[in-house]
Amino acid sequence: MDRVIRVVVIDDNEPFRDALVHLLTLDGSIDVVGVGTDGSWLMPLCEELRPDVALVDLMMPVLDGALATSELKERFPEIGIIVFSVFNQERYVRRGLEAGADRYLVKGTPRQELLRSIKSLAAEKHLRERHHV
Repeated sequence: MDRVIRVVVIDDNEPFRDALVHLLTLDGSIDVVGVGTDGSWLMPLCEELRPDVALVDLMMPVLDGALATSELKERFPEIGIIVFSVFNQERYVRRGLEAGADRYLVKGTPRQELLRSIKSLAAEKHLRERHHV
């Protein structure tokens, strides 16, 4: 995939969010176009910026990631969503996926696996868009 993947990152943990943004920007094929501190940022950022992929923390104050994901998937099904959390128990994974996430990753997933997930999801979404045009 030669095009730049536009990504939005939503996480209330500032050190983690900053580290994640830094790791993503080290990869030349990813452009972090927006950042938010809780789920209430997700819809406005995605409306304005139309990212390819949104990375959304599952557990956040104000509006949690599951509710924000559900709203986003309903309004913009073309945006790929990766929900991530420190929790890897089945109930959390199920909650994220049932909300509409395309992928669920545990915080601390190796960088290469995270990049692979973002790139494969963006490629899948791009292929689907091209076949529906």
